[in-house]
Amino acid sequence: MDEQVFFIKKIRAKSTSYSIILQNENGPCAIVAICNTLILCDTPMAQFIEGKSSVSSQELQVKLIEMLYNMDEVADDIVFSLVPRISEGLEVNPKLDGTFASSNELKIFEAFKIHLVHGWVLGKTECSQLDIADENLASTSYEEFCSDQFGDNPNDELKRFFETFSGQLTLTGYMELLSAIEPGVFAVLFWNNHFSTICQNEGRLCLLVTDLGYKEKYNICWEVLDISGAGMLLNPDFEESNSHIESDAQLAQQLASKYRSNQKGSIPQDPSNVSFQRTETDQRDHTDNHNIAGMNVSNSSSKNTSRKTSQKNGKSNNRKQKKQSKTEINCHIM
Repeated sequence: MDEQVFFIKKIRAKSTSYSIILQNENGPCAIVAICNTLILCDTPMAQFIEGKSSVSSQELQVKLIEMLYNMDEVADDIVFSLVPRISEGLEVNPKLDGTFASSNELKIFEAFKIHLVHGWVLGKTECSQLDIADENLASTSYEEFCSDQFGDNPNDELKRFFETFSGQLTLTGYMELLSAIEPGVFAVLFWNNHFSTICQNEGRLCLLVTDLGYKEKYNICWEVLDISGAGMLLNPDFEESNSHIESDAQLAQQLASKYRSNQKGSIPQDPSNVSFQRTETDQRDHTDNHNIAGMNVSNSSSKNTSRKTSQKNGKSNNRKQKKQSKTEINCHIM
């Protein structure tokens, strides 16, 4: 992947000011969400970004590796080798109990003490709504569902759930997110095949707005997430952004409409459309390039991708050098 360049937006709230990284037209969202969460947690990433008007993906990777080296507990080699892949995409496999199936990629979030969450949860409400008798299906991962649908006896209840909640958010999941993310906590949400920085403010879940179209809209910083999806725009102080002109509202509607219409991450009616070789492409306005289990989500034209991406060498010959300083991360992790 060619090196990406991201614009930086200055945010001024009543009590503080900070800078955030914006999603560019062709770049992945994983590195944006991770770095913005680290910025809001007031880690060295915040000082690194301050005063810049733009930053490259390579610069962000170097800073992330530097932070890993300076932590009290230095991450293992697998984490260092995965850092370059943050700019290319991360593979995650959500389970219907609100967790993720174990994978090396999760170690990146663990190393930076970032809580990764999702709301694609099967609970009693959804079981009742869809007449699902087996509540144990909540332990199913998305990858297991895809495998099941290729089997001799596919589970109709699972298929019904994934078809109904293809938007990757349920009422049970939404309520669990409200409970898990305490006020003042910044986490990363995986939703609609997209990684976003999320927090809670006064009982509302709020997503950090990183669309490039809002670069000059300084009174727009957060977007409320409710059970029907993203909606109301808020200013940096989490107040309704009512000072923007009509064009701002039109822009929001256009972005939301285009984003949702381009979503290809829903469960296909025909499971044969699911490719375990990651050849199916997702043309999205947010232009991510990450994977849910065996599905490839990309902003580029369809291309074959090997099952395992070659890991770049993240190991340094100076690993044992004396540390200059220690990195402390306090994201109020649950």
